[in-house]
Amino acid sequence: MLCSLPWCPESPRFLMLTAMDENKAEKALIWLRETEDVGEDMDEMKREAETQTRMPEFAFMDLFRNKFFREPLTISVVLQLTQQFSGINAVIYYSTEIFKTAGLSAHWPEYATIATGGVNVVMTLVSAFLMDRVGRRTLLLVGVGGLLIFSAILALSLILIKELNITVVWLPYLAIVSVICYIIAFASGPGSIPWFMVAEIFSQGPRSAAVSVSTMVNWFSNFTVGLVFPLLNELAIHQYSFLPFVALLIIFLNFIYRRVPETKGKTFEQISLLFRRPDMMVYESIIQQDSINTP
Repeated sequence: MLCSLPWCPESPRFLMLTAMDENKAEKALIWLRETEDVGEDMDEMKREAETQTRMPEFAFMDLFRNKFFREPLTISVVLQLTQQFSGINAVIYYSTEIFKTAGLSAHWPEYATIATGGVNVVMTLVSAFLMDRVGRRTLLLVGVGGLLIFSAILALSLILIKELNITVVWLPYLAIVSVICYIIAFASGPGSIPWFMVAEIFSQGPRSAAVSVSTMVNWFSNFTVGLVFPLLNELAIHQYSFLPFVALLIIFLNFIYRRVPETKGKTFEQISLLFRRPDMMVYESIIQQDSINTP
């Protein structure tokens, strides 16, 4: 990172809205887009700059006091909670123990753990190509839905193996497949989208504060899972320790379906209006109609 950062441009929005340097903002956009046709992006940032000049200077506590920020902040925080309380770090931290619990012997648990790490890397790369084609909200729904299904299958397979002492030969492999599919579902959306969606739903003024709050929530949740999950096992619930994650995923899936808007292909102006209207679905149809009517 130290060697590569000197060749990376500043954020065009920072250059335009904070540094007030239109020329550098345009050069950064041309470098990022690999085309000189950046007029539409520049016009959008100019409109945002004009709006920003009419607004009072942002203070950190405005993030909590201003009701306009309440909905996007709630979405940012809940998406970070979804990422960590999905149980992903319990799976990653203790995958070898999970595979041993499932009945794998010798070095197979270690090999299976290596496989899950490889799948995570590959699917994260794949998701980068899917986001601008499928959409953020769709990938979140598919990913969290997949996490719910496969964590439930994993919990069920461990209960059958340990609690009911069922020795069917394919049960350990069902546990392995569940973990790998769980990793695929996580990396396809919930693993990456919460990190940058916060930047898409906040304007330049409150963006850094919102990113800081959501990042703090993410790491605190990470810490909580790392601390609590082994305690669940110590309290002798072992094979049942994934059931709390299943319950939380049901709540998170419902929240995403009801509250998280689609941001793909929308300008910040369009996204900000989503949080000013009581019915997001109505506004979605308005945006789609506008895009059809606009030459």
